[in-house]
Amino acid sequence: MAGSLKEIISMVQEELANFHLTDDSEITPKYLKELANKIRNTLLSEEIKNKGANAMYYQRVCCLEVICHRMGCTIDGIFVPSSSVIWEVKLPPLVMKAGDKAILYVGTDQFKTNWVKMSLAGWMSIEGNIWSSTLASYTQVGDTIWIKNAPTSDLKYICAILLLYDPVNACDWNDETSQYPVPDIYKLTMLMKQDILSTHGLPKDKQHDATDAGAPQIRQDNE
Repeated sequence: MAGSLKEIISMVQEELANFHLTDDSEITPKYLKELANKIRNTLLSEEIKNKGANAMYYQRVCCLEVICHRMGCTIDGIFVPSSSVIWEVKLPPLVMKAGDKAILYVGTDQFKTNWVKMSLAGWMSIEGNIWSSTLASYTQVGDTIWIKNAPTSDLKYICAILLLYDPVNACDWNDETSQYPVPDIYKLTMLMKQDILSTHGLPKDKQHDATDAGAPQIRQDNE
C-alpha cells in the first residue's frame, strides 16, 4: 500500500472527491499533512499508554550535524577560549510522552554500536570510571545531546532512530519518497476521511430531503 505522505494525501483527496464537499477548498495538502500528523500522534499516544510504541513509528535520521562548541568566556568584548569543548547535536522535537524510549539509537551510520546513554551526572564523571571511560556516550540536555568519546575527532554527522513529534521535521524528510512512520496506512487514511466528513459535513440532497423545506408541496382541493 502507498506509504509516502504525498501518496497518503492523494488517496484521501481522491476518496473525498466522491462526496462533493461544499467547502473542499479548505482541505488543502497543508491541511491534510497537519491532520495526518494529528491523528498519528493520537494513535501513538494510545499505544504508549497501553503497551509501548510500535517500531513503525520510529524514523532513521542520518543527517544530524555535530557541532563543536569551544568553551570560554567573553571579557571586554573579546572571547577567551578554554581548553574544553562540547560536541553537541540538536534534535528535532520528539514525542515527550515516550520518555527515554523516544530515542532508540544514537551512533554512526554503520549501526554497529549504540552509544551509551547516561544521566548528566554520569556523563560528566565518565573519565573517572574505569569501566566506561572510553565508551562512546551521550546525555540528553533539553533538545540537544552532548557526546563524549566519539569514534573519530572529525565527526560531522551522526545517525539516530527517533520517535519524532512531527515526521516532516527530520532533516532528510521528503514528502514524495520518505515512508510515513505509522504501522497502518489504511487506518490512518480512514480516520483522516472520517475526521473531515464529521467536521465539514456532507452537502444536503434537496431532491431527497424529507424535511418540510425539501418536501414537495401538495395542492389542497379547497384552494
